[in-house]
Amino acid sequence: MTISKHWCGEHLVLMVAPIDQLPSTVYPGEEGLVATMTLTRRREFVATRHLARLALHEMGEPPAPIPWGAAGEPRWSTEVVGSLSHAREIAAAVLSKRQFCRSVGVDIDDGRQLDERSSRDLMTEREIDSVRGCLGLDEEGARRWVFSAKEAIYKCQYPATSWADLNFEEVEILAAPENDEDLRVELRRENRDWAKVFAQMNINTYHFQQVSVVVVRLPPVDEDV
Repeated sequence: MTISKHWCGEHLVLMVAPIDQLPSTVYPGEEGLVATMTLTRRREFVATRHLARLALHEMGEPPAPIPWGAAGEPRWSTEVVGSLSHAREIAAAVLSKRQFCRSVGVDIDDGRQLDERSSRDLMTEREIDSVRGCLGLDEEGARRWVFSAKEAIYKCQYPATSWADLNFEEVEILAAPENDEDLRVELRRENRDWAKVFAQMNINTYHFQQVSVVVVRLPPVDEDV
């Protein structure tokens, strides 16, 4: 079984693997969650949660069923934060203990080309230029990266804001003014409390064979940023 494990810093563990190389057996306590799912959706559900439990083991936490909340987000114990993602063939899970991370989001860029509407409506040309300059990507790669980053940003912000109807165009990813090699997240809506949450997010990209995984981390409330 090919499972890639990566510690993103000291306290954040990322697990990535092909879905067809992961177990397909439903974990005890999660049977009701998959009862009405298609076979494909069930395999994705099982795969991501299997990786999450491997990450829990790496952190010294016991395995447990992972239900979902009102917005479809995975629900964790009071000691853990985490995020799950899947593409057509790849699953990913990223977890941390809550004392080290307020929340986290993950998304997979597997190289599929975006449709025209996603490229036009969900990101700005200023974002594309910033990402190309910071990450050295071509235009198509930058557009895919921005899309994945915004997916991860949504997952990261929801536990902190409970903002379920956040639209991608309400968030912009730009080069940091103090260092144009770093990227920052900016909220394009007037809300000081939420704007501070987005401004504190850290974005990193990890590469595994043919895919890239974007991880967005929100530091604990008392951590200096």
